[in-house]
Amino acid sequence: MTMLTFSGLFTRALRGPVLLGLALACVAALANFGLLFLSGWLLAGAACAGAAGLAAQQAFNMMLPATGVRFFATLRIITRYLERLVTHDASLRLTGRLRVWTYTKLAPQAPAGLTDKRGGDLLSRFVSDTDRVGQSYTDTFIPFARALLCGLVFAFIFGIFLKEAGYVLALGMLVCCLLLPVSVGLLSAPYLRTLATQRGAFQADLADTLTGLGEYLTLGASGSRLLALETQQKSLQQTERSLATLESGARSLITLIGLLTTLCVVFLAMQAFHQNILSAPEIPMLALGCLAAFDVAQPLPAACQAYTRARIAAERLQAACHAPPCVPAPVTPPPALHAPLDLSLHDVSFRYPDSPNPVLHHASLRIRQGERVALIGASGVGKSSLISS
Repeated sequence: MTMLTFSGLFTRALRGPVLLGLALACVAALANFGLLFLSGWLLAGAACAGAAGLAAQQAFNMMLPATGVRFFATLRIITRYLERLVTHDASLRLTGRLRVWTYTKLAPQAPAGLTDKRGGDLLSRFVSDTDRVGQSYTDTFIPFARALLCGLVFAFIFGIFLKEAGYVLALGMLVCCLLLPVSVGLLSAPYLRTLATQRGAFQADLADTLTGLGEYLTLGASGSRLLALETQQKSLQQTERSLATLESGARSLITLIGLLTTLCVVFLAMQAFHQNILSAPEIPMLALGCLAAFDVAQPLPAACQAYTRARIAAERLQAACHAPPCVPAPVTPPPALHAPLDLSLHDVSFRYPDSPNPVLHHASLRIRQGERVALIGASGVGKSSLISS
C-alpha cells in the first residue's frame, strides 16, 4: 500500500472540503496578486497625473482603482482565513480516519505479531506518521496545485498586456514551481530517510529508558544512558539542519530568480513604453505583479520535503500494518455466553516468531467464575504470554 492508496481510502468523504480549500487558496493568491498589481498602477498613475497638471489631476479617476485595492485587500484576508479553516479541518478529519484504520490493523496483531516492533517506534508510527500522511494535503497538494493554477493565470494576465513579459514570467514560474522544488525533493530524500530511522530509534530508546528508569538509577547507569540519548539527539539535529539548509537555499534561489525575472519584465516593459505599447503606470504595475506572482512558489521547497516525509511515513505504516493477524477472525459468530462464566485453556502451545523454543507447551488452565488465581514463576516462563493469550 502506498501513500496514494491511503489517499484513495480516506478522501472520498473529504473530496468536497479539499477542493473547496484549494479554491480558497487560489482566490487568496489571486487577491494578493491583484492587490499589488492594481496598487502599482494606482500609485504610478496618480503620480503621473499629478505631474501632468491640473487638468490631468481632475480627469484621473482615483475612486475606482482605490475601491479595487480595498476589495482585493479584504478578499485576501477573508479567503486566507477560510482556507486555513477548511483545509486544516479536512486534514484533521483525514488524520483521525487514518488513525482509526491503523489501529484496526495493528490491534489484531497484538501481542505476538508486534514482538519485532519496539513500543516507542510503534507509537511514533501511530502518532507522527499518521499525522504526516494526514497533513499531506495541506502541506503538499494545496501549495503545488495553487502554484500551478495561479502561475498559469499570472502568465496569461501578463500576456494580455505584453506577450514577451508573459513568456518571461511563465519561464521563471516553471523553474521555481517545478525544477527547483523537485531538485530539493531529490536531494532531501536520503536525509529524510535517515531522519525517519534516527527519530524512530530515538523515540524507542527514550521510551525504553523511561520504562526502565528505576533500574538505570539503581544500577548507576543513568549517566551513560543520558549520554547515549544526547548523542542520538545531536545526530537528529544535524540531519534537520542539513534539511533546513537545503530548503532555505532553495527559497533564496526562488527570491533571486523572482528578482531577475522582475528586472527582465521591467526591461521589456520600458521597451514597450518607448514603442507606445504600454503606458508609464503599467511599468510598475507589471513589476509589482511579477514580485507578487512568485509568492506562491516560496512554500514549494518545504512542500517537496513534506511530500517525501509523507511518503516515508506511509511506507512505515505499511510495514507495520500489512502483516495478517496471528489468529484469523472466526467465520461464524461465537456462541452466546451462559453462566457460569469459567475460563478454560486446554493444551495450548505458543511461541514467538523467530524463536525456536515455545513459551507455552501444551498448557492447560481452568479458572472458575469468582475464583482468584495467582500466576507465579521465574521471569520468562510465560506468565505475561499466558495473560495476553
